This record gives sequence, structure tokens and C-alpha cells, in this order.
Amino acid sequence: MKKVITFVIIIGVLFVAWYLISPAFIDTVVDEPLIVNVDPINLSEEEAAVGKVDTPEDIIVGQDIIMDEPMVEVKSETSVEKRGTFQGTDNFHKGEGDLIVVQGGEETFIRFENFSVTNGPDLFVTLNKGVPTSSREFGEHIILEALKGNKGSQNYSLGDVDITEYDSVSIYCRNFSTLFATATL
Repeated sequence: MKKVITFVIIIGVLFVAWYLISPAFIDTVVDEPLIVNVDPINLSEEEAAVGKVDTPEDIIVGQDIIMDEPMVEVKSETSVEKRGTFQGTDNFHKGEGDLIVVQGGEETFIRFENFSVTNGPDLFVTLNKGVPTSSREFGEHIILEALKGNKGSQNYSLGDVDITEYDSVSIYCRNFSTLFATATL
């Protein structure tokens, strides 16, 4: 019986160790394109007509459809509202890359470019009122979303959040209440 209990404890310790240590050796790379929304209400009649299917009878299953006119490329107006650069918190929790706040159509989102941060368990993207200097002085913040990857370009929708109320964006480990990197807006 002692051998079974010892075995279960060893397995549990190994699992916890793997959960805590493996992110330091494993990178998750994300390469999302820049989001560009198209508002169909603002399309011209010609742009709206391209690719339009009027009725279910117009759909031909199993056959290629050759269009007489080329597709019209529709570009949405996007603008960069704010910028920032990620800085690591200390020698172990490193971070770098660019942060931009992009307004595209009706949606506002933040985008990380050339982004890299030390990986860790349970990392989240936070919006902060103020600029945190350490995990102890993190201040008022909201958790936006789980970090998609510790490297690469990625987008995070702000939804109904008013970005003008926030001064910085951080990467935060919720399990250990540890700040990994921050970008001032």
C-alpha cells in the first residue's frame, strides 16, 4: 500500500513540476494577421453586388463558379490610436515587442507585433489604470483575455472597453500574481 501512495505522490509532484517548469522551455508562437473589418453598410452598390447570392437556387453544389467580373477589393479604414513598447519586469520575466491600439471600422483592438515574453503558466493580458512597476504594486486593472502565445503577432478585441481609461497593457501570471511585462500606452 505504501508503494501505491508513494507512486501517486511522485506522479502528482511530477505533474505539478511539469506544469510550472515546462513553459520556460516551450514557446507558443502566434502569427495572426492585422484585423481589417469591412462594414457592409458602407459598400457601394457595385461592391455589394460582387459575390452576392440572391436565392438558394443560385448555389450550385460541386461545381466551380467563374465570375465575369473580378472581385472588388474592399479596404476598411483603420487607424492607429496609441502605441507602446513592452518591457520586461525583471531579469527573469522578460518581454519585448510593439503594442498598437487599432481602430478598424466599429471595432477597437490591441495588437502585439514582434512580441516576445518569457512563457509561464496561466498568462493573461490586462489593461491597467496606471503603470505597474512590480507585481506588488499592480494597481487597478481588468483582465482582457488569456495570452494566445508568448511569441508572435496577435490581436485582442477590446469589445466595449474604453481604452482611454487605461494607461498600460501588461502580461500577468494569475496563478502566481506575477507581472511579466508591461507596455505604456
